[in-house]
Amino acid sequence: MSDATFRFALPHLHVAQAQKETTYNEALLRIDGLLHCAVQDELQTAPNATPAESGKMWLIGGLPTGEWQGRAGMIAYWTGSAWRYFVPQPGMEIWHIGAAKALRFINNDWQSAQPVLPAAGGSVVDIEVRSQMEALIGELRAIGLLPS
Repeated sequence: MSDATFRFALPHLHVAQAQKETTYNEALLRIDGLLHCAVQDELQTAPNATPAESGKMWLIGGLPTGEWQGRAGMIAYWTGSAWRYFVPQPGMEIWHIGAAKALRFINNDWQSAQPVLPAAGGSVVDIEVRSQMEALIGELRAIGLLPS
């Protein structure tokens, strides 16, 4: 492929298509990269060397250089022989290994994934549980385990 930048669509196999294995393998690479997306860190420039093992991923910072030039905000995925780039989509969630936290892509930016507070409704027991859950989430935020 001349440009390995993807917007999540998988390639299709066609009747009488030559070299179907190439299309199939490309689809597997994309699935592998996005199924359990975990980035090592956010880098402003491309790594100095190619990663030792395939499957490593990074968030590309705002002003990338080198091989990553022009791909700000994308996810770079090393497949063992080449870089693949994924364009984040709204609502996408990844695990940031370096920061040990989940990030969600909202409003064209990676933000800490927030726990969802319990919804209103239910019986008295639900109200008590909801109140305790909100207090617990508040305490976790206060000590820095959850983003505020």
